[in-house]
Amino acid sequence: MSLRGVPFRKLWMSAVEGLIITIIAFGIAIAFNALRKNGVPLVRKTPFSVYTLCPEVGTNLPEITIDKLKMGEKRLYYVDSRLSNEYCSAHIPGSHFMPVYPIDMPDFKPLQNLPEGSWIIVYGQETVKSDERMVTELVKLKLRGVYILKGGLKAWKDAKRPVSKLEIKTVTEVPTKALFVDASAEELFAKEHAAGAVNIPPEVDLPPETEKLTQVSKYAGVIAVYSQGDDSAAQKTACELSARGIKNVQVVTGGIDALRKTGVKIESGK
Repeated sequence: MSLRGVPFRKLWMSAVEGLIITIIAFGIAIAFNALRKNGVPLVRKTPFSVYTLCPEVGTNLPEITIDKLKMGEKRLYYVDSRLSNEYCSAHIPGSHFMPVYPIDMPDFKPLQNLPEGSWIIVYGQETVKSDERMVTELVKLKLRGVYILKGGLKAWKDAKRPVSKLEIKTVTEVPTKALFVDASAEELFAKEHAAGAVNIPPEVDLPPETEKLTQVSKYAGVIAVYSQGDDSAAQKTACELSARGIKNVQVVTGGIDALRKTGVKIESGK
């Protein structure tokens, strides 16, 4: 195959000219973006999340107003789809804690096994539409008698109906016999923790690991929750455990230092 007659010089010049035009156009675009009031940043100063909240919400979801719900009606099954800190602060008496996390749905088997004729009344957090997301999934499962409580817990309170809250016991003395739960982040737990402790840090995106929850729920004695730092993490984890029906949950103030001072064995490593 002969290459005679191929205008290499013209091709080279065309490529150079195209490159020059591209560079000039890029420079103009950068300058224009920099002069804009709301220009797009070229370098992100904060890390991107691995995932983002992208809730799937249905349309024309069934709702029910507070006046249609009689106090003491046995067929009414109230479901609280909010996270544990909100549930602990205030919830409808007798309501069942079934939190909807940003990327996780609860187990719906308890709802699927309700007696025929039951009404499932879901209320949640309006900002993330946890009630709408849950009811969307329940409608897909073709469950009957599922409703969103219009106005949520606020409507319940406005109707002067009673609310309940969970009181988490706080102790300054470390229990002599207890299962310790470390509410610290995983990296802190890896450095040191009470011997035999279970690491359950407070979560906002996913529920605690099922195996750890099962281990804690099977313990018959005191569940002593502490954190390495301030006690807020311990309070949140204790609330999560209590909301899930785990008994004898206590928060030990003073963190791991309080445990160390009272002679609790501290170990390091996984």
